[in-house]
Amino acid sequence: APRATRALPRATAATTRAIPARARAAETAVRAAPDVDTPRAAPDIEDAKLPDGAAVRDALLTWWDRGHRAMPWRKEAADLEAATADRKAWAYGVWVSEVMLQQTQVSRVEAYWKRWMVAWPTVEALATADDADVKALWSGLGYYRRCAYLLEGAKQLAAPGAAWPETRAAWLKVKGVGPYTAAAVASIVYG
Repeated sequence: APRATRALPRATAATTRAIPARARAAETAVRAAPDVDTPRAAPDIEDAKLPDGAAVRDALLTWWDRGHRAMPWRKEAADLEAATADRKAWAYGVWVSEVMLQQTQVSRVEAYWKRWMVAWPTVEALATADDADVKALWSGLGYYRRCAYLLEGAKQLAAPGAAWPETRAAWLKVKGVGPYTAAAVASIVYG
């Protein structure tokens, strides 16, 4: 098959001066191109071999274990057994952290979260807290509606006969909990 470059005229010394450098570079690239007989078909996505899900999970968890940032509301592998024994307490801590982390840097939240958990270590303790005390401890995080929703949600969850949420759908029924927070708490704590 003839090469496409054969149709291009050879540049002479006279025309070379008139051809801009970019055009000369393009001509050189075309002349150097391999013969084109037939276009190659793109590989079919359905023929692609997908990685094993378990292998991907294991690789991701290994990567996570090597370099993640430790945060007080996260449970490390050594603490996981104790945390799963009291998922309600763990879920409460994760819920508080997720709300605090909305539009606030992690480095600022750590100290606030620790003070919060000392002041109100359980959802029942928060439910009995005074609104002014909650806002005072929240002071500096901004967006005070977030702490008001935490207090309202805690009162809802600590009410007699209230069921503790364990799924995304159940967390969405808690006052002030949106789709992201509901999914985060449910997946982190309840898998």
